[in-house]
Amino acid sequence: MYEFIQLTALTDYGAVAQGAFVPLGAVTRRYASGTCNCPTFVAGTTGNNTVTLNDSGYYKVTYTGNAIAGAATLVTFNLLFNGATVYTASETATAIGDTVNLNFSFIVRVLPNCASVQNAPATIQLLSTGAALTGGTGNLIIEKIR
Repeated sequence: MYEFIQLTALTDYGAVAQGAFVPLGAVTRRYASGTCNCPTFVAGTTGNNTVTLNDSGYYKVTYTGNAIAGAATLVTFNLLFNGATVYTASETATAIGDTVNLNFSFIVRVLPNCASVQNAPATIQLLSTGAALTGGTGNLIIEKIR
């Protein structure tokens, strides 16, 4: 079964300091294939910068967005899975106010819970570790692929 959830950040998410989380927005669309009237996988947001995945399985995380650099330097987003960096996307801004595009896809796995280890819920976050940002837009799609 194919399922996905889409979160879209605000049209202009405003300033993001270096070392701060990038706003991910609110759930704007959910989809589950088939005729079983099944709900999509259990996912939610805590605040506007964290997505929780409550079911075990493989998930494809795709982010497409742009950011306005507050300095002429490297703009970097780290994809965090349970607080650990699993992927980094970077683009160089050549001047203050440059808009850079940051797009990536990465697959994460949430292991099933067992008696001694709780793997779910798992968390997804984006951390801005390069230049401070004066604004930007973004679209996050999480697909449960198995």
